[in-house]
This record gives sequence, C-alpha cells and structure tokens, in this order.
Amino acid sequence: MNTPLLHRKPLFWEINEAEIPNVLRDNAAWVAQRVFEHGEVEDILNVVDLYGEEQVRELLRDARMDRMGQTMAWLFVELPKPEPEKDGA
Repeated sequence: MNTPLLHRKPLFWEINEAEIPNVLRDNAAWVAQRVFEHGEVEDILNVVDLYGEEQVRELLRDARMDRMGQTMAWLFVELPKPEPEKDGA
C-alpha cells in the first residue's frame, strides 16, 4: 500500500506507526470518518483516492460525524448537506 496517509501520524495519534498500514486496510470506515473530521483537504483527497469515491460515500452514509465531517462529506462525496444548527431558542 502506497499512500501519503501512511505518513500522517497526527491523524492517527493513538495508533502505533507500524500499525497504520493495517488500520488503513482493515478499518476503512473508521479511517474515512477520522480523516473527514480531522484531516486537511489533501488528506480527504487521499482517502477518496485510496478507497474510491463510491466506497467512501457508503462508509460515511450512516456515520455519526461532527459538523466538520458532515460538511466535508457534503463537499467531497456529495452526501446530504448538514442541517443548520439551531440557535437554542
């Protein structure tokens, strides 16, 4: 596996660096959500390149992502636009 994500230790801070290739291979849903919530634009593009746009869309479709992740998924893989936040009134 040759992807720039192998060298993005800040995204996978709690993972032993030697285990990152296994995580990328075996935990695609977790990786996609992590990158869409915490990654930079280049990281998101690398995830889409690694797994393919359709697979990323499927992986994130039912994910419980934070607002940033939802917005990035809308922008990059055309998931539904996040609902506006209510002002608490």
